[in-house]
Amino acid sequence: MYVALVAVVPKAKLTLNGPTKSWAGKGSSGKDVHRIFCSECGSPIAHDPDAAPEIIAIKAGTLDSEIKKTLKPDTEIWTVGKLPFVKESLPNAFEHMPS
Repeated sequence: MYVALVAVVPKAKLTLNGPTKSWAGKGSSGKDVHRIFCSECGSPIAHDPDAAPEIIAIKAGTLDSEIKKTLKPDTEIWTVGKLPFVKESLPNAFEHMPS
């Protein structure tokens, strides 16, 4: 199981600084999800889904420190694979990717 805190933001409001590369794979929608990563160290940065072209999911660990302090998670996805020791439950929980 993989747990990641992501911030879903309007793509038009996002600016990425630094060198990146991406690769695409099929998402649960059947459409491509472009996985963006640092071209120098390989760290994952974001997921850019063709199924929702107006948004982008940024890995929260890549955000500036001050922005991270204001994040308030409210949604969980892919809870179908949640490990039994993970006890946190957020107001919006989905077994799979919501459509």
